[in-house]
Amino acid sequence: MSSSAGLSALPGAPAPDHHTLLSRRLRRVGLVVFFASVAINALIGIAALLVPHPGEHVGKVLGTSVTVTVAVLAILVCAPALERRAMWPVPLVAVVSVLVTFALFQVVIWSTFASDSWGNALGTVAVVAVASVLLCVLALARLAPRFRVVMLATTVLTLLAAAMVIVAIWVQPSGTPFGRLLGVVMVLLAAGVVSMPVLHRISAPELRQEALVGVDVGYCPFCGHGIEPLEVGAHGACPACHREFAVQA
Repeated sequence: MSSSAGLSALPGAPAPDHHTLLSRRLRRVGLVVFFASVAINALIGIAALLVPHPGEHVGKVLGTSVTVTVAVLAILVCAPALERRAMWPVPLVAVVSVLVTFALFQVVIWSTFASDSWGNALGTVAVVAVASVLLCVLALARLAPRFRVVMLATTVLTLLAAAMVIVAIWVQPSGTPFGRLLGVVMVLLAAGVVSMPVLHRISAPELRQEALVGVDVGYCPFCGHGIEPLEVGAHGACPACHREFAVQA
């Protein structure tokens, strides 16, 4: 007999918490805004190609629409981690930093104000947004215990890379040692990120086996007669139909 573990909505189950409801609202609104912005981008792009002299405002509107699409896509990526409260409060930081980055980009697009400090601030918030969104994606991976050190190392490398890029934005260190060290960190980070989906896949059977440990089967698979509960891997015989069976994962 084979058995499987899963989750299903049952009568009387507790209502979703506010984090789950917020994530679902974000996903619904985000999808509408995303597809609307994609359609607007297409229309503006076509207009820019057909109109002989589209003007400066067309480019600004297109830039705003593109940043809307990118921001909404980033928030949609963070929604599952926000709903599960994975690696909390990183999902909240991700959503807030994405919104702040979007707002600062609008100032850059629509105003003539510019300074080094302003650019540095925009770069800093953008780095925080990218790093936190990446962590939200990594947090969704379910790894076997023997692989979780890879998750820890990749998380540390993400934070280290973000910190080094922010330092480079503000300090602009001269010389090659800092750049080489940053390159090494980026290469290791890329290796960890690329490995995560593979480890997630490899871990699935082991995690399913762990989930079934302690699951008791208390009925005959042939006639349904009640029996003494058996754990996964145990053998038994039905006192009613006298058939033998084994409980398998």
